Amino acid sequence: MRLSHYFEGLPRGHTYVVSLALVLLLGIVDYVTGAEWAFSLFYLLPIALAAWVAGRPAGIRMAFFTLAQAGAAPAVTPLTPATPQEPNAAV
Repeated sequence: MRLSHYFEGLPRGHTYVVSLALVLLLGIVDYVTGAEWAFSLFYLLPIALAAWVAGRPAGIRMAFFTLAQAGAAPAVTPLTPATPQEPNAAV
């Protein structure tokens, strides 16, 4: 059984909730890894899933939700220091 058949068989509301969960999971992983890893491309998966199964309006709402989540992410994450470390200057 292909994955596309599984998602097409789900009600639209369930698919939308699965897409929201994927965005939140990606947001957590993106927050924890910080600037060392770029997860921007992976955000297209839940947007495409919502648009494909639940329709264009759901895909647009998911895109705005993803944009809001990415914009709310702080610049400082658990793996990056709050202030840049200066190398020891040879005097």
